[in-house]
Amino acid sequence: MTSTPRRFVFRPLVVVAGALATVLTIIFGILQIGSWINENAVWSLWAAIVVLIVAIVLLIARLAAVTEVAKVAEQTAAIEAQNAEAATNAAEQARGALRDLESAGPPTPRAALSEIDRSVAEQLFRYASDPELLTTLGSFFPYQIPRGPVRLIDELSELPMTRTVHDPQLERHLGNLAETAQAWRTKFLRVASADGDHYSTRLAHFVSQDAYKHHTAMTDELGDAGFELHSKLLAYQKYYASL
Repeated sequence: MTSTPRRFVFRPLVVVAGALATVLTIIFGILQIGSWINENAVWSLWAAIVVLIVAIVLLIARLAAVTEVAKVAEQTAAIEAQNAEAATNAAEQARGALRDLESAGPPTPRAALSEIDRSVAEQLFRYASDPELLTTLGSFFPYQIPRGPVRLIDELSELPMTRTVHDPQLERHLGNLAETAQAWRTKFLRVASADGDHYSTRLAHFVSQDAYKHHTAMTDELGDAGFELHSKLLAYQKYYASL
């Protein structure tokens, strides 16, 4: 916010000099120095000198205020000039970017997937959209892991060994999903075992306290790996929807 310009700017040196001159003038008047002054006008000259000193101090203060205003105006003008130059440069850059876009023409549409890649993409989507698999990974319950999702994760982890793709983005998704599925499968085999029509990480016999803590930590790692695979499957759903 711009401050209101001051009408007077009193410099310390000027104020001190004016006050000193005023005091000396009053002292000289009291001492009756200058006896040649008419008796009826003994204080006239001294009063005039005091008024003159005050006027000079005010004049100097006013000049200082005007000078200060001029400096502020000069600085403001310089800042505005810099802002105008920056705005001009930005506008020129924007025009240049627009010319580049116009010269480049419309964007090239993404190439459609080949028949083989489309088949792999659809197979991955079947995994990524399977409700039981997503529920098992997203709401992990280690004591009752359905067999169906485990079978799907096994298939997903082995998919790159039997299928190949040419599209780079689809290849990245396939690699990431298969690698994460393999990591989940490795952690699963360390802690889970068959329990009727499902799998469970529940210990079948008594173990020491340290062994129990280690088993619990590995189970937690399995849950974390499942959450990671779950998020990547959802990300693939978005990619597949963009095809």
